[in-house]
Amino acid sequence: MKPITIHFRRRYIRLLRVLVYVLVTAWFVWHLAMDTDKEHQDRALASLFFAAFTLHACYLTWRYARFFLQREFIHIDAKGITIWHNDVARMKPLQLSWANITDAWADEYQLHHHNHYLRVIWRTDELELEHLALTLQGAVLYDTNGKAIRGKPLAHRMAALIKKRLPAVRVPLDLAPADIPGGWQKTWFFGTGYNSTGCLAGVVMLALLLFFLLFLAILLFSKFKNTNEFATCLFMTNLFLLLLFGLIRITYDSLMHWLYGVWGRRFIRIDHVGVHYWRYGMMQGSEATIPWEMIHAVSAECEYMRNHWFCSLHLTYAPYASAHYLQHIEYDTGSDKKKTEEAAANIRLHCPNLYQFARLPRVTLPNAIGNAKG
Repeated sequence: MKPITIHFRRRYIRLLRVLVYVLVTAWFVWHLAMDTDKEHQDRALASLFFAAFTLHACYLTWRYARFFLQREFIHIDAKGITIWHNDVARMKPLQLSWANITDAWADEYQLHHHNHYLRVIWRTDELELEHLALTLQGAVLYDTNGKAIRGKPLAHRMAALIKKRLPAVRVPLDLAPADIPGGWQKTWFFGTGYNSTGCLAGVVMLALLLFFLLFLAILLFSKFKNTNEFATCLFMTNLFLLLLFGLIRITYDSLMHWLYGVWGRRFIRIDHVGVHYWRYGMMQGSEATIPWEMIHAVSAECEYMRNHWFCSLHLTYAPYASAHYLQHIEYDTGSDKKKTEEAAANIRLHCPNLYQFARLPRVTLPNAIGNAKG
């Protein structure tokens, strides 16, 4: 086959952000370390605190600089696939031979911005399966006419190209169809339950917003004696606003995952076709469907911690009839133990082929945010 190389654009803004991160934290460390006043000896502990952030910033700078100096790329040839990308996070390019690649498909997520992904599953030397969701932001491929291919068309083209090289192995099982009348369905809506991270981030955001409004009110309704007072108040207003937007940017996906549960938009529905579900990160108005014939196992998991229930629904299934592996998802159902167990029992009741795929290997698919549960 003709080798194909897909390059990613260099991410200047990402590298610039971590460089600013390094300079700001290093300046704080230097400023605190040079303060030799005996009355400020307690600042030594603060300098160690900022030094830890400086080390983290240096690590990020080193990591991002590697992918800046040597552009990220995907190379496909007769031997397999070579990936050099930040999502892989390895010291050297990831090389996958065609014999070890199990599956590939295009996917898209709607987080704080719309992302297109190439998802690849391969078998390791230990005969275990690994999964990679490779974001194609900034990737471009030029066809024979010089036309640039990006985003969704590029993801589907790459997935189709990879799947052509994979052998089609039929599942040697006589799968029984589900006996469910048309028009029948059940739906469960799930909240996110107790979420300490989301609550804490919300409280901090509210406090920053109140401080911002306070200093803004001082700016609008106060008479300053001199320009220094006005400059100080203006600086504090902008600082709190910057911190507020920074916190929103960092915790946006976690907060939206929590809020969609509060609004009751996360659901699992069963009908004569199979199991349908939606969770944060999936496209609005879309849903994932798992046919009854493909489901291998289903179970509810509930743990009682810190006076709250933490529940999830486990689904293991074959993605399609010719697949020679199983996909596993862990769907976060919040704190409703009764509803979680009811949904698992109803799904289990209507599955005609439970535990019929026991010989196939399994891989766990993370959610759109990158967590195992979602």
